[in-house]
Amino acid sequence: LKYYDELFCSEQEIRKIRHDLNNIFIVLKANLDNNDIIKSKAIVETKLKELDKTTEYVNDSNSVIEAIVESKISIAKANNILVNKTIRFLTSSLVDELDIAVLTANILDNAIEASLKIKDKSKAYIDLTIIFDSNNIIVKCRNACYSNIDINNLKTTKSDHENHGFGLSSVRTITSKYKGELAIDFKNNEFIIMIILPNNYE
Repeated sequence: LKYYDELFCSEQEIRKIRHDLNNIFIVLKANLDNNDIIKSKAIVETKLKELDKTTEYVNDSNSVIEAIVESKISIAKANNILVNKTIRFLTSSLVDELDIAVLTANILDNAIEASLKIKDKSKAYIDLTIIFDSNNIIVKCRNACYSNIDINNLKTTKSDHENHGFGLSSVRTITSKYKGELAIDFKNNEFIIMIILPNNYE
């Protein structure tokens, strides 16, 4: 758990650096306009050291999973929902990629449904992380949710109960199929779901 927490923290740090780049370049340009090479060099050296502290990963293409993720992200963005996505394939998957795609799609569907209920869309967000390594496949999703949720009694809020409410059930079924772990939490108006599947399934 400590290892995966460090991975997620590293991803957050990378996102922070990317977010700050615009301001960094503005400062650099101002220094260069003033011919202040020493300050410019100091800024570059400092940021390079920060980058060195983050973990570098190889991100290989995985069309099935990325296709479904991009499809759901396009729906979210069309509804003015902010989406942050990180997908890292450090190794190939021994788990059926279609199962991962279905699992991820259901998670994102639920996150989008919750986000659509937020009147102030500036507060709506979805943060998705998928990591494949030699030991496990991790899927973690966080989304804003401004209504109380009983995580021990999760049910669909859609009026068509007969044809809806299977999303989380499907996630549980796939997790159980690969003898994985599923954790759900709700705190500070944020819904969090995390699945860890062993990447040595036979």
